[in-house]
Amino acid sequence: MLVVGAVPGWVSQWCRARGRELLPVDDVPSTAGDEPGRTRHARVVAAFPGRTVLVQPEMGHRDAPPVRVVAALRRLPEDAHVLGDAAEAAAQLAVPLTILHAVPLSFGERSVGLEEALDRGRRVLRTAVRQAGAGEPALELASQLLRARPHELVGDLGDDALLVIGGPRQRGAVGLVTNSALHHAPCPVLVAARPVRPGGTA
Repeated sequence: MLVVGAVPGWVSQWCRARGRELLPVDDVPSTAGDEPGRTRHARVVAAFPGRTVLVQPEMGHRDAPPVRVVAALRRLPEDAHVLGDAAEAAAQLAVPLTILHAVPLSFGERSVGLEEALDRGRRVLRTAVRQAGAGEPALELASQLLRARPHELVGDLGDDALLVIGGPRQRGAVGLVTNSALHHAPCPVLVAARPVRPGGTA
């Protein structure tokens, strides 16, 4: 696991308890002309495919451990790594896990395909809750189907959460949701490493 900036005590404890290697990243340069810190975060994610990365807000973040973990899922089994890291984090911190799935507002109330999208979201959440509970039976679990663009979910989180999202699909490609979270989330963001495919690509 790579950690941008100072390593919080709860992260060190988590890594020791779960046998994770901890690699602090203290000095990753920004690209000239870009807003300090923002490009740095995105470059860290893009520079280390295949590794989980924790990013903390640079300004005004809490030193206390998160009191809840929030996992943002798009579909399964594609996001199984996100669910697994989120469940592990919640179990280690002994806090509730909330699993989110968003159906974009671009589907109007009378749109063709809206009900299908909502049903698919409900199936994703039911499967995710079942899988997370099987892997970590003591977890307090909840799920929520939201009508929002996925990248807009970030703004509704407080600084007491740990947001878990998926990493780049390939080297250097950070998705809109991840990019939004790294730029705007008020809480720590855990970018779950995607499994590396044969040939070394994520």
